[in-house]
Amino acid sequence: MVGLLAVLSLIVPRSASAYLDPGTGSFIIQVLLAAVAGVGYLVKVFWNGIKNFFSSLFSSKRKTPPEGMSTNHDQDQKGTS
Repeated sequence: MVGLLAVLSLIVPRSASAYLDPGTGSFIIQVLLAAVAGVGYLVKVFWNGIKNFFSSLFSSKRKTPPEGMSTNHDQDQKGTS
């Protein structure tokens, strides 16, 4: 393992003298904007599915009321008078 590290340290250059030209920066911006547009399009296409998923996930409607709770408020008011 030590021998491999020694060989790699001799092969790898210490300085690269590399730079980023304006074309590289504009390409990076273009890729980021394309990614944002792609995500926006996917949300548009699958919006109903996304909306239904979160609606069912956070829905406060219950199919059956908890024990001791009545769904008809008129009967509760008649019974107390």
